[in-house]
Amino acid sequence: DVYKRQLPISVVLGLTNVARRRWSTMAAVIGLGGIFALVLSFLMVHVTHRVELEASVARMGLDATVIYKDAVGPEELAKTAELAQGTVEPIISRLAMLDAGDGPTFRRLICAAPGLWVDKLLVREGRKFQDPFAYEILIDRWIADEEGLSIGDEIDAYPYANAPEGATLQVVGYIEGVSLGTAVIPLETGRSLFGMYDAATGAHIASDLDQDALEAAVWNAPDVESVFGMARAIERVEANFEGSELVLTLSLFMTIGIAVIFLGILAALDAADRAPDLAVLQSIGWRDRALLTLCLSEVMARGVAALAIALPLAPLIAGWLMDRIGEANHYQMQLEQPAWLVMLVVALALGLMPLGALPALRAAKQVTPARAVRMLTRE
Repeated sequence: DVYKRQLPISVVLGLTNVARRRWSTMAAVIGLGGIFALVLSFLMVHVTHRVELEASVARMGLDATVIYKDAVGPEELAKTAELAQGTVEPIISRLAMLDAGDGPTFRRLICAAPGLWVDKLLVREGRKFQDPFAYEILIDRWIADEEGLSIGDEIDAYPYANAPEGATLQVVGYIEGVSLGTAVIPLETGRSLFGMYDAATGAHIASDLDQDALEAAVWNAPDVESVFGMARAIERVEANFEGSELVLTLSLFMTIGIAVIFLGILAALDAADRAPDLAVLQSIGWRDRALLTLCLSEVMARGVAALAIALPLAPLIAGWLMDRIGEANHYQMQLEQPAWLVMLVVALALGLMPLGALPALRAAKQVTPARAVRMLTRE
């Protein structure tokens, strides 16, 4: 009785009908819930990849990265810092031969001193090096999987093929990033390995200048071959996602549209099956508003139930997809479940679902008392 007093009779009748037709309701809720969960999981995977890729690009350097034509010394590095009005961290970026026991293989080796850039590196397992002279190495997950390396294993590094001497390095951590087959070692260890002493082949730059001014200033430094601004690189990454975002957005609206049409057809069929009941309601004074509330309650009840299934199911599907993608591509990502994304999907679905009540209302209005009597007479 309390339940009936709190809700309009049209809503009570609509919910009662949904519960009475439990098999069709269950089929609709499970089917639509699964579809909503798939689309929402794809959106979560997309957002996760975008966020992770942007973060990975940002970890590739500081505000800008400069590569020199040839190895440069302290004077050129100081001139670069002066022009950039900031801090310069020298690096050596070279191909080197790494041998974990199964034969040497060329890998990209980045040599950097502990500092701002090394602090930005994402170490999934193990630790970063703290000593610029340590014989330690950070490897990405791809190298670890390909070579079967674990934390604490040793790997031999050579400056070039058939080099008579090299260095034995201990694996201290796994790093995550957008580059495959990349390893990082302390700067002074790299200088000793490549025989470069106080020289560097590039530098990471931290500066308060805006992106355009910073790039223009660094291009004036001696022997510059290329300059990469991190902000511009992130913008390019964002631009690459525009096409997939458009496809996913269209897929979301198509999914909601199909759900609205399906719920509308189901409610219209229910109205046709209940022709005598609707005729009685109209004969006692029910008008369009009450009939619309009745149809709307049926559509929304099934739609909300489908969303209730989709919301907890979507992260499970997305997590499973991320695990499969990570295993195939040798990286790990933390699944993003942004509240704004969930709220957006729920708001769009709830905002468009009432349209599904229109076909049911049209079917209900066609059932007049006289027509219902004729239908019963033919039966």
